[in-house]
Amino acid sequence: MKTLLMIMSCWSIFTIHAQDTGKLLKEYLEVKDALVNSDGKAAAAAIKTFSETLAAEASLQKSDIAKATAKLAKANDLEKQRAAFADVSTAMWQLVQKAGELPADVYYQYCPMKKAYWLSAEPDIKNPYYGAQMLTCGSVKDKKLK
Repeated sequence: MKTLLMIMSCWSIFTIHAQDTGKLLKEYLEVKDALVNSDGKAAAAAIKTFSETLAAEASLQKSDIAKATAKLAKANDLEKQRAAFADVSTAMWQLVQKAGELPADVYYQYCPMKKAYWLSAEPDIKNPYYGAQMLTCGSVKDKKLK
């Protein structure tokens, strides 16, 4: 009986973690979309929401993603947001790879000009590092299907 309770407890923790990863992913994608649209104001609002959600997740507070997000939250213009987004993207991909089931497919994409990655919910390239300047520059390097 104790073993069963322990397994059920571990499973519920895992399920919550997967749900939290899904929520973080959704908010991360909102940041990415704002950067694709070259909208620094919308990016700042999305970054704030993403940061708050991340801060509420105790298990991630000292992780690489928390450190990268803190730097992103301090970025005060579009170019600094884009530069800091690269580290968040790498850390977010690591989190996605460790997560169980996800609510959607995730594509790990790469910009050869910036030598930086980002995550996307679709395989089509929409580059957050250049926006309209080089919207389709990049390629899919990996994926995790739901």
